[in-house]
Amino acid sequence: MLVFDPRKRITAAEALAHPYLAPYHDPTDEPVAEEKFDWSFNNADLPVENWKIMMYSEILDFHEIEGAGALDNFNLQQYESQMLEQQQTQGQNNIAMDQAQAQAQAQAQAQAQAQAQAQAQAQAQAQAQVQAQVQAQAHAQQAQGQPQVPAAQLSHGQNLDFNQ
Repeated sequence: MLVFDPRKRITAAEALAHPYLAPYHDPTDEPVAEEKFDWSFNNADLPVENWKIMMYSEILDFHEIEGAGALDNFNLQQYESQMLEQQQTQGQNNIAMDQAQAQAQAQAQAQAQAQAQAQAQAQAQAQAQVQAQVQAQAHAQQAQGQPQVPAAQLSHGQNLDFNQ
């Protein structure tokens, strides 16, 4: 059944007789078309408005709505105005949603900036503490008469313990 080349595929009748589909085959519940369906209408090169009218008419006929036999201008205008209202409402909802998304993005950006600023402050405080420790050790060394190591060398991850 699942063969790409249509010439090699089994027919619908053969598929219905296949053991896999046999339980679902009920010949009494399978109507046969009296004549072949004409798809030539699909080849028409019509404007979009004509297709809309034809589709709307077909929908009305299918659902057997009263007075659907003849599609008059009033019904069409009423239908178009309803569709226009729906589109406008949807457009307004889309605008509101876009604004909400933009606001959420702005808030997220502000939070990210605040976090980055807080992180930078924490880093600056940590560096200030390291500098203070380096200066305190330098003063302690000076008081003990030990040789001084430049503070720039100590602040770059070197061991601060001078009793080695």
